[in-house]
Amino acid sequence: MVENPIFLVADRDMAMRHFVCETIKDMGYTDIRATASGTMAWTILKQHGADVIICGLNLKEINGLTLLKIARADDDYFETPFLLLADLVTEQQVVEAGEAAVTEILCRPITAERLQKRIKTLLDPPEDMDQAQVQSLFQKGSDLMMAEKWESALKVFRQLLKFFKSSEIYYNMGYINTVLGRHEQAIICFRKAAEIDRALDKAYQRIAECYRALGNEAEARRYYALAAAVLEEKEGQEQQREEILREVMKSNPNTVNVYNTLGILQRRAGRFDEALRWYEKALKVNPRDENIYYNIGRCHYEAGDYHAAAQNLATALDINRHFHDADRLYQATMIRLQQGERPQPA
Repeated sequence: MVENPIFLVADRDMAMRHFVCETIKDMGYTDIRATASGTMAWTILKQHGADVIICGLNLKEINGLTLLKIARADDDYFETPFLLLADLVTEQQVVEAGEAAVTEILCRPITAERLQKRIKTLLDPPEDMDQAQVQSLFQKGSDLMMAEKWESALKVFRQLLKFFKSSEIYYNMGYINTVLGRHEQAIICFRKAAEIDRALDKAYQRIAECYRALGNEAEARRYYALAAAVLEEKEGQEQQREEILREVMKSNPNTVNVYNTLGILQRRAGRFDEALRWYEKALKVNPRDENIYYNIGRCHYEAGDYHAAAQNLATALDINRHFHDADRLYQATMIRLQQGERPQPA
């Protein structure tokens, strides 16, 4: 059970606020913050936090449903218990609240006994699941995904998070939210997946795709770059990394680092002509980059064209005479030329 939990009570009806606060106090809890305003409720959340949120549907300024959506789009309140109080609720509101991951909707009149029972359930830890039960529930969620029963699958994975947290669960929740067009919530899920497994390149890639769908190209580029950086540490992932870098180019066709990196990937694969094509594109963006000339020189060296290699390595050294890697390769190239070696076919 959470010790000394913080409660946020938000309801425009003063009598209802008083009733809820007194009901909580009768349980022995004293850290309660109350307001009639949805805007103030969000301010309180950001300043003080909360372990349980009890919120009326019809708040001042922003309503309870909007506050729920804002909270669920925040890393800190993605899983915080959120009870929504309502006199009357439409079918559409029920659907929207469910999509936003409301914990429960309580329709008035509400007795103190019923409210206390729900709060106790929220604060008491659930009974442990053994590994077989966890795997069974995870498989159930996966099967529902395969059947494209997205909302049902999401409920299963949310239930599973009460017992067990993993990158796979959060990733699946992110994927479902993406399919349903809830890109803000998807980003939160994918971030949580990446926090658990920082080598999960596909989570970064999905975050980038969500930001692109939201029209935020700067963040999309940032997360595509993170995905590419993770893949660079993995062997045998060159093709996938190249695909990600091409996505970066869609938002910024003049990204010199992307051209350069694509050239490196092609060189490593032995596709020297394709590598040189990317390096030439990089030079058009930045014609005074010694690293590009070095990579061109290395590409020619590995292809067996030592004259072209020497020429480009010399240019790299003209730009930066302290470029030690370029100097070493230049000396090796000159030895090859002095030995009378001729260009070899690529």
